[in-house]
Amino acid sequence: MNIFGLESEYMIEAKITGKRENRNIIYSFVDPLNNYFFSRKEILLAQIAACKKLLYEPASLEDKFLIDSEIQGLDSSIK
Repeated sequence: MNIFGLESEYMIEAKITGKRENRNIIYSFVDPLNNYFFSRKEILLAQIAACKKLLYEPASLEDKFLIDSEIQGLDSSIK
């Protein structure tokens, strides 16, 4: 099932985890019990939207670089 608009943008949230040397971005579904089937492109677009929300308040410059590189990687996966 294809979900468009705000629902697909906010179905995933992103968090930065790990210690200073080994930081990662993890993703989780906002509603894990939903019964929708999402396409690969919808999930990647939702991950990009979740990363862009992290850019509003990065904890450090390293986190900003991590988020930027993650967005670039996800963007290249779509193409």
